Amino acid sequence: MTVRGLKNFDGSEFMSLPILYTNRLKNPDDLSTDVFGSMMAYAYAALNYEQIENVIDPLEVGRTVMLNRKTVETRGNKQVVEKIKGFNIEAVNQIFKNEGSNINAKLNDFFSSKIYHRYLKD
Repeated sequence: MTVRGLKNFDGSEFMSLPILYTNRLKNPDDLSTDVFGSMMAYAYAALNYEQIENVIDPLEVGRTVMLNRKTVETRGNKQVVEKIKGFNIEAVNQIFKNEGSNINAKLNDFFSSKIYHRYLKD
């Protein structure tokens, strides 16, 4: 479940693990009469929540490491560098991307959809 409106310290949206099968039905006719199937679905959701809760901290640490890594700027499979010459000295600096790489966007999308179930209807 995503708590809309809450923000992290960096201004991004605060995400929390979803707790499934807790919302009230808008139409009581949608209520299932399959007690066994409903209990199995609820038990599965509870076990899934417990397992994800056990690994969410290491996953978030790995995500932070990946998002904060430096990515070298390249053009045509060659590294972009900055060269400064003067007074018989040549300084060469690597150029890094500020906005991150494509893997950052894919990682954020994976966490939103698979870990925090942002796009899942309860």
